[in-house]
Amino acid sequence: MGLGGESRFVDSHLLDSAGRVRDWDVVAEEIGDATAQFAYLDYELREHLRKPMARGYPPKLFISYRRETPGHVAWCADLARKLEAAGYQVLLDALTFPEHNPSPAELARFVGQFAKTDVAVIVLTPAYAGTEDEMRRWLFEEAQRITSLRNTGMLEIVWIIRESGWYEDNPANAAPHEILDAVIDLSDRADGDVGPVLEFFGQYEGPRLSDSEQDQLARDANSCILACRERDQLAAAAGLDAIRSYRDTEEYRIANAGYHAAFGSAEEAILLAEEVRRNNPTLSGSAALATSLWLADLDHYTFRIMAEITESPSLWRAQFHYQMSDILARQNLVRSAINQLSWLVKQLGSQERRGADPDERNEWLLSQAREQRAKLTRLADTPSPLGLWMADGRLEPDQQCENCDARYCSAGGACALCGTLHPTQAKACWMCGEPVLLWANLPFCPVCRMSFAEDNGRRTAYSIIPRDPGHRFSVLWPQANAGTWAPAPAE
Repeated sequence: MGLGGESRFVDSHLLDSAGRVRDWDVVAEEIGDATAQFAYLDYELREHLRKPMARGYPPKLFISYRRETPGHVAWCADLARKLEAAGYQVLLDALTFPEHNPSPAELARFVGQFAKTDVAVIVLTPAYAGTEDEMRRWLFEEAQRITSLRNTGMLEIVWIIRESGWYEDNPANAAPHEILDAVIDLSDRADGDVGPVLEFFGQYEGPRLSDSEQDQLARDANSCILACRERDQLAAAAGLDAIRSYRDTEEYRIANAGYHAAFGSAEEAILLAEEVRRNNPTLSGSAALATSLWLADLDHYTFRIMAEITESPSLWRAQFHYQMSDILARQNLVRSAINQLSWLVKQLGSQERRGADPDERNEWLLSQAREQRAKLTRLADTPSPLGLWMADGRLEPDQQCENCDARYCSAGGACALCGTLHPTQAKACWMCGEPVLLWANLPFCPVCRMSFAEDNGRRTAYSIIPRDPGHRFSVLWPQANAGTWAPAPAE
């Protein structure tokens, strides 16, 4: 999760037996300067990611760029100062180390902070990737880790195209993702015109907390949420009471909704969850909310939140496909439940076949998904009176997605968001309320989000709920302006 290949050297070479960082020169001599530096970076990232984190108050922006010319460095510094004046906290190496070249350890500690940031702002120029091997590798490693954190839902990326021609000279990894990222093109603007960037971010006017206050908020909110899930009311109440002064934060709202779901009424919990949703929680916040409500058996309300999260890459995608299948099965939507499990078996099974590092949680999910899919398939394929009241039992599947093995009925339809199967007369999904599309009008599989057809051997990814900054799941909404340069929030 956000770590590079050098993470394997952290415990074996970088740290001593007591977990302290060893002498830099000794480590560099053993594994090489570059490997030692990226191992140090992975160590810093790992330490940040191990701790509960609050969203930024204000949002933290990390600017990634190439120090190609003094003029370009000055341009990035000027942008950083203007974003700070708009209320954001900005990390830029030129401001942190204005008068000296940082040591490898200092630089790794600074760059490692992007694990705690909300948005990575990447400034693209034709020379972004660099011409020297050392610079090219550094930017490759930095971009790889930033992209990994974006893919798991831990931060957002905004690309600023400062000069045209950037694409031809940049590696494929240093390019925007059309669904997940926002792009601001300044290539046809005057050199000092950063107006579209400032318009996109807008003026931050939310809560302002110190780093120590944000650490305390994250720690106590997390303590409350975990205690709610374990039904430890005393510990949950203590955690919630410790953050009452932060009522205007996402963390407090989610902890409060989880507390009422665990120990109060379902009606009050749903009202509080609606308040969370109106204030646009981040992906991680939405995942925490959905899990708390699901454990409190508020399945039908929770289903919509899970469906929104599973359509994009994230840490919680596999977990929620499994939980959606459980909810669908208990609603007697058996074939729809099988489709969710098919995604899990295909996706996690492919990781298993590739020999990827085993993840204990995913191994358990894969085992459970295989077992549950076999059980539900026997149920769906057994002729019995049960099929008469199985809600999707008459939608006999005769079409299959080659990417995830989900099966559909060509005489029926499916929800565009969650993939639940429906008869042709259904207009809105019974489970999440999104429109139902007939099979003939479905260009993509709503379970795996990939197009049925290939273009030059590649499939297109689709998204109903936008993930890019300024949309739902974004720390920049509703602060970001909904003008020419800022996407309007999804309704």
